[in-house]
Amino acid sequence: MRKSYKIILMVISILLIGSIIIGTSYSMWVKTAVQKEENIVNSSCFDIEFTESSSINLASAIPISDEAGLKKKPYTFTLKNTCN
Repeated sequence: MRKSYKIILMVISILLIGSIIIGTSYSMWVKTAVQKEENIVNSSCFDIEFTESSSINLASAIPISDEAGLKKKPYTFTLKNTCN
């Protein structure tokens, strides 16, 4: 009985250490970037103004039918050339 307890404890410890190592390695290699500034492009005769309604969020996204997709709020943006 005591020997089986030690084996179970050792297996659980190895699995726990392995998952910590894998989780740490994964978090070191994954990069998440978030843009906080506006997109502004200037040129001598080319000035674009980009306006967007909201960000695109695909968290927990699943495939849906076209009818269901058309009922959702769309992502809209405007590009305007304000060249002189």
